[in-house]
Amino acid sequence: MGYIIDDHGEDRLGRIDSRKNLEPPQELRGRFQFQHRQFLPYSWQLTTEAGYTSDKNFLEQYYRSEFNADKEQETIVHAKRLEDNWALSLLGKWRLNDFADTMEELPSAEFHWTGQSLWNDKLTLYSDNQVSRFRQRLGSDGQPAPSGDEGSPVLQDFFTFGSTRNELDMPMAVGRSKVVPFVAGTVGYEDGSGFRTEIDGDPASREDEVWLGEGGVRVSTPAYWKVYPDVESQLWDLSRLRHVIQPRLTAVAYTQSDSVVEQRDALNLGVSQRLQTKRGPADKLRTVDWMRLDVDFTWVNDSGDTSAGPDRFIWNRPYIPLANTYDRRFGQVLLPPQDRRSSNVFGPARNYIGADYLWQLSDTTAVLSDLNYDMQSGVVQQFDIGFSRRRWPGLSYYIGSRYLRRLDNGLGEKGSNALTFAATYELDPRYTLVFSQQMDLDYGLNIRSDITVIRRYHRLYLALTYSADESLNQHAVVISIWPQGVPEMAIGPSRYMALGTTN
Repeated sequence: MGYIIDDHGEDRLGRIDSRKNLEPPQELRGRFQFQHRQFLPYSWQLTTEAGYTSDKNFLEQYYRSEFNADKEQETIVHAKRLEDNWALSLLGKWRLNDFADTMEELPSAEFHWTGQSLWNDKLTLYSDNQVSRFRQRLGSDGQPAPSGDEGSPVLQDFFTFGSTRNELDMPMAVGRSKVVPFVAGTVGYEDGSGFRTEIDGDPASREDEVWLGEGGVRVSTPAYWKVYPDVESQLWDLSRLRHVIQPRLTAVAYTQSDSVVEQRDALNLGVSQRLQTKRGPADKLRTVDWMRLDVDFTWVNDSGDTSAGPDRFIWNRPYIPLANTYDRRFGQVLLPPQDRRSSNVFGPARNYIGADYLWQLSDTTAVLSDLNYDMQSGVVQQFDIGFSRRRWPGLSYYIGSRYLRRLDNGLGEKGSNALTFAATYELDPRYTLVFSQQMDLDYGLNIRSDITVIRRYHRLYLALTYSADESLNQHAVVISIWPQGVPEMAIGPSRYMALGTTN
């Protein structure tokens, strides 16, 4: 895909002064992207990508959704063989855009062996291995890398990174529960800037060679349930009720060669609950979740003094890899790779309670919510709640609130409390109307308003959108055209394609 424009305007990337009225470096701007995957004999597959952009702000200005949510623009050659329970990969990654801060890999080799049975299933082996030649390349407007072990040096010469992690599990049954004690060892090496950050973020003496030991247990109990056969309600669409509870637990402790590779011991207790009922015609009753509530409690040792926002414990794999090669810009600030070599931003850092809730009132109506509560400060870090409804024959709508704790993002704003409303209404077989609105209640400001009319022809769809994006101080009228069944041939944005089709 490609796009080119003779641009005589200014970029508007945000609401604050430093993010608007930005003069592009040249008038001829654009991008080109190539992606190809080839399946080869012996279970090999080859992936190649090339991504060229004329300047650093082009994607954010013209392809904002892609800039925010899609994978980064890369120029790579990646060969992978995946067979049975093992995989081997080779990666070469180069910088094509000289304005980009890129971690080049020339090359990286990885080997993964997952769930290998030993001694007739008495033990299970997991092995993850990586050897890489890295080079961190600053963008054309980047600052020179500082010298020494202090600060956050960015090395522009090649250096070597290697790590191996091997885990042995001993799965067993205790009654009806599944219990998996495990031990693991990790060895890491890096001759660039080395490992040099304490777990609280303080700088430390550089270490090139480190090791980390861990031991713990994972427990998954059977589901406990009870049936209430006498529950009947036309109002709530209930025909019998079954309450299902399934707890789980993970505990892990670490030991290490040096404080620069320390990770936090953690205990996680999770409980999944379901209230299930029967719905549908009498001869085709089906089991559905009427309510669903998943709660997890996480405790860590040596918890951080400040919170970095809502954390999430990945309960079956608490270990954090030693290397992460992805870095990016947020506004005008370079965010380096967040990993154990040079950062304390990884994994849950504080004790918290997390919850996800769904109430399926009917096949067309639902309430959904999630929450993150910091137990140490007694602060709700995040709370979302929404109501989704579809009414026959052609109206569906959503209203919801998203609250984020007031954390300074470095750009003059602290947190967010947003209210969102969206509705789709089929006026008749030919016309569909879509409206969406989002307000930030903390600042009393409109974020964005969109109204779209979709016209359905025999084999063609046309959408006309008026958009007022106050976060960018930008108003637009947008036309989209796409043929039925061939979305790749669309002209204009494709976000409303699914809404114009027949059900």
